[in-house]
Amino acid sequence: MVRTVVDVTPASLFFHHNLPYHINQVSESFHLHLHRHEFAEISLVLTGRGTHYIGDCSMDVAPGDLFLLPIGTEHVFRPRSMKGAEPLLISNFIFLPEQVEAAMAGFPGMKRLERARMALDMLASGREPEWVKLKDHKGAYRRIFEAALAVHRKEEEYAEPILHAMFVQLLAEIERGLAEEEHFEGDPASPAPMHRGEDKLELLLERIQQNPAEAVHAEQLAAEIGWSVRHFHRKFKETAGKTLGDYVQDIRIELACKLLLSGDSVQLAAEKCGYTDRGFFTRIFTRRMGLSPREYRKREALASIIML
Repeated sequence: MVRTVVDVTPASLFFHHNLPYHINQVSESFHLHLHRHEFAEISLVLTGRGTHYIGDCSMDVAPGDLFLLPIGTEHVFRPRSMKGAEPLLISNFIFLPEQVEAAMAGFPGMKRLERARMALDMLASGREPEWVKLKDHKGAYRRIFEAALAVHRKEEEYAEPILHAMFVQLLAEIERGLAEEEHFEGDPASPAPMHRGEDKLELLLERIQQNPAEAVHAEQLAAEIGWSVRHFHRKFKETAGKTLGDYVQDIRIELACKLLLSGDSVQLAAEKCGYTDRGFFTRIFTRRMGLSPREYRKREALASIIML
C-alpha cells in the first residue's frame, strides 16, 4: 500500500534565544514536500503565482493572499512554473502560540483581538482551528512583514519587544480583515438575500456533481452567491455536511474509480477528474481509498476474476 508522506517541520529549526518568532522569505519550488509544523504560521504571497495545497484542498494563489495556518496544518506551495518571470515568493511570520499568548498577557486591547487569536490557535476554543485565507487589499500585511523581517535579520538588541509590538499590530490587521468579512456577510444591503444565497448554493452543489472536473475556487463561488468566503465555507459545510474540499474530492475520486475500471490510465483518469498534478491525485486517491490508483485497479480486476 502506498502511504502519504507528510514531513513534520520541528520548531527547533527556527526558534532560538528564547524568541518565539521567526520571519523569513522563501522562493517556492517543487522540492519541498507536503508538510506540517510544530508552530503556527502566517504566510503572505509577495510575488508570482502558483498553487497552495492545504490538506485535501488546492487553490490558485497570487500576490496579496494571506494564509493563517494553525499548528499541524498540512500544506505546501507550488509555483506555476520554475521558468516564470517572477518567482513564487512567500513571506512567513511563524510563532509559538502558547509562548506568545503568555507574553501578551495583560497587554491593553488584547480582548478585542479574540477572533484573530482564536484563528491562530492562541486561545482554547473547544474546536480544532481551521486555516483561513484573507486578502491584503491595502498592503498593511506586507508592510508589517517587511518591517518585521528587517528587525529579525538584524538580530538587534531590542528585537524581542519590537517583534512583540509588530505581532500585535499584525493581529489587529487580521482582526480587522476577519471583522470586515463578517460585516459583509451580515449586511442587509448585500446583493443576495440569505434565502436566495441558499438556493444558489444548492445549484452550485448540482453543478459540481455534474461537472466534477471543473476548476473550483471558493472565492469565485462565494462571489457568485454574494457571500464572503468565510461565510460561504460555513454555509457549504452546513448544507453539504462536509467542506468544499472534501465534497469535490469525494465526487472526483468516485469518478476516478469508474474511469480506472473502464481502462483509463492513471494519468488520463486524473485529467478527466480535474487533477493537473498527478502526484496530488495519487495522494488524495490513496488517502480516501486506502490504495494507490494502480493498486485499486489491480485489486478490483482480481476480484472480478474471482467472481467469475
